[in-house]
Amino acid sequence: MGGDYKTSADYFQQYDNIRDSLNIEEKAVNVEREKIESSFRDKEQAMELENNKRRLNLLYAIVVLLIISSVLLFLIVRYKNNLYKEKIENELVASCEKGLKLELELKIKNWYPNDCWKQNVPNFTKALPTNYEILFLLMTRNFSNKTSTM
Repeated sequence: MGGDYKTSADYFQQYDNIRDSLNIEEKAVNVEREKIESSFRDKEQAMELENNKRRLNLLYAIVVLLIISSVLLFLIVRYKNNLYKEKIENELVASCEKGLKLELELKIKNWYPNDCWKQNVPNFTKALPTNYEILFLLMTRNFSNKTSTM
């Protein structure tokens, strides 16, 4: 029976060695699995970071385009308003010129007798004031109106 203990101890030793060997292999497999999973997570994080950078760059581009389009829209509206203002000013000057010419015609009609007025019609058109004279008359008229009301 003593020999059975010896063989049983040998078998136990072999079993223990095999078990240790299997544990070592299992641990090695687990370590490799952890390495692979870690590598996969690192790659996923790198891809996520790259995607975030792309999104951020896209967002920057959109913001810049919005700012540029806003500035252009502002400039276009401002230009259009200036054109409209200039048109209105030209119409006002033309209207004032027309009104002054009519007023001048009326004054000349009142100064001359009717027969004289009809004879001097061609000369009258030569005597019409220029734009500068009309503006001067307007300014002096407005100035005299302002001083007389004070």
